[in-house]
Amino acid sequence: MNRIKDNEIKAFTSVIVLSEILHKLMISEIVKKYNVGYLEALNYFKNKPNIFLKLEKCWEDIKEIKSINNLVILDVTDKAFDIGIKYSKEFKLLISDALHLAVMKEYNITNLASNDSDFERVGWINLFKPKEEQ
Repeated sequence: MNRIKDNEIKAFTSVIVLSEILHKLMISEIVKKYNVGYLEALNYFKNKPNIFLKLEKCWEDIKEIKSINNLVILDVTDKAFDIGIKYSKEFKLLISDALHLAVMKEYNITNLASNDSDFERVGWINLFKPKEEQ
């Protein structure tokens, strides 16, 4: 992420990825604020909907991510969804991962930064496994 912020590389993402990030940020904030585990944090959202009003950091963090100059947010089309279904079957991937591939294909992107080893089954991408940032 720092290399993107420092304009060393241009990065592409989609609203699917942003949604996944925001979901994790929301859960993480609940875990930290209320000293609960992951599953209990999920239940907070279901059983205590006003908890959304108490979240702050996750909204700030996703806003900061979206404002990164060298980060292009790509649209997800209906065509990409259809391709995602095909890729889900072809590469034996969950639909969310297959949709990432479909968006990449639609925009002629072949480089993917992910620590998800499921993408190793896809021969047409260059998979980079970034180290956790400290």
